[in-house]
Amino acid sequence: MMLETNGYIDQATYDDFIIQLNSTGNLYDIDIEAYKKILILDANTVDADDYIEQYKFEDNDDIFKAMDTTNILTTNGKLLKEKAYLLNKDDQIYVKLKNENITMAGALFQVIIPTSKKERIVVNYGGVVNNSSWDKVEAEIHSFSTKPSIPSISADGIGIGSSITLEAGYNTNFGASSKTSGWWKKISKYVWTIKDAGGNIIQTGTNENLTNISDFVGTISRNITIGTPISIEVYVIDEYEEISDTKIVTIYAANTLPSIPTLNSSPTVLQGDIISVFGGSTTITFNAVSTIEFPTGSGDTGVIANAIDRYDWIITDDFGTRTQSGNSFTGIFKGNVTVKVTAKDVEGHFSLTKTLTFRVQNL
Repeated sequence: MMLETNGYIDQATYDDFIIQLNSTGNLYDIDIEAYKKILILDANTVDADDYIEQYKFEDNDDIFKAMDTTNILTTNGKLLKEKAYLLNKDDQIYVKLKNENITMAGALFQVIIPTSKKERIVVNYGGVVNNSSWDKVEAEIHSFSTKPSIPSISADGIGIGSSITLEAGYNTNFGASSKTSGWWKKISKYVWTIKDAGGNIIQTGTNENLTNISDFVGTISRNITIGTPISIEVYVIDEYEEISDTKIVTIYAANTLPSIPTLNSSPTVLQGDIISVFGGSTTITFNAVSTIEFPTGSGDTGVIANAIDRYDWIITDDFGTRTQSGNSFTGIFKGNVTVKVTAKDVEGHFSLTKTLTFRVQNL
């Protein structure tokens, strides 16, 4: 394998290498060690542009999948975790070969010295990578970004695109999620900024040292009030100080409580009516209607469909007090009557109460 000049290992290259080794008639234990050069901000200087070189160590466990003993095409069942294991110029890689079986010379030597080791073939080779040919040959392999992905944002667990309208007066938990460019990297922090419509900063927040996995949800909370929209911005920094692009969403707030219900009745009854009937009582059916309009700035207009969950009724007259839930109420009414109805939307918010009073009397 021409690792120093190619700068990568793919499955075909590795399998060809194994075939060549098998042709010697011996079995080999193969260890690969890589030292990838990375730049880390120098913690001992105040200059934000000072970096120091360090090396990240990786070995067989980082390069190959777990052992697959059913695979007879590759020695030790070793399959690469990715399409190719990539190295950059100035990285270092070393391969160590050690025979697993007893060679003919080794068998003879054990006759002479029974305590001698069976490893008679030990080969070490490798060096500094001087050419990353993969970045010229196969675009599919090298066309990736080293910075974390641009975060996605959610409001109380609901994903947000470029904007969202929220209920005014409620504290909303905003979450962000990002992934690093490599499985070995960790998210260091999420950085939040909330601005008013004029671009002035009204709140900031940072979620640091979150977890040891590559993606995690950072959060920030805000009480949304009616007025001009606000913007929420968040970006991610990984442990190597690489910064993602910034995600920006616009948040609108509105009072989207159900409207106070309107009442229709059969026969028609108006506020303050006096209804005279034989017997002093009569049957009336009331229907309630409440709506919720799309808030200003949401991008939609008109009535939100299927937004009302139920209507709650309280009826008081000479028969006493009666309660019921439903779109309508039909009953027999007598004496001084008070009809109250309240609408509840599917999110549990209640409207103001509509009240109607009238009198039913005997002729």
